[in-house]
Amino acid sequence: METHPPILPFLPSTDSSTYGFLVSGFCEVDELVEACKIWNLMEEESLELKVTSYEKMMDAFKCNRTSDATAMFGTLKLERYHDMGWSSYRLLISWLCRKEKLVGAHYGDMLKRRIGADNEVFASLGGGR
Repeated sequence: METHPPILPFLPSTDSSTYGFLVSGFCEVDELVEACKIWNLMEEESLELKVTSYEKMMDAFKCNRTSDATAMFGTLKLERYHDMGWSSYRLLISWLCRKEKLVGAHYGDMLKRRIGADNEVFASLGGGR
C-alpha cells in the first residue's frame, strides 16, 4: 500500500522546499486534506518547513478549524520561534479579531519580541477587521 500522494513519485527529489511548495499549492486551491497529507509526510521524514508554509496552513485552517489554526501557531512558536515575524502574528491577530476572540496575549508577545505591528494589526485590534 502506497503512502505517498500520487504526485510524489514523479518528483526528482522531495526536500523541504518541495514539500513547502506542495503544501502552499494545496492550500491555495482549498485542498486542505491533501495539504495535511503532505505535511504529515514531511514530519515523518523529519524535514522542517519554512515559516510561510506554517502560515499557509494556519490561513487554511482559520475558516472552520480555529483550534487547529491556533495549535499550528503554537507549534510554529515552539519550533521556529526565532524565524517567525510580524506576518505570523498579523495573520493570527487579524482572524482572531474577526472571530471576536481574545488576542491580548498574542499582541503582548509580539510587542515583547519587539516586532512592530502594521496598519492591518492596528485596524484589527481597533475593530476595523
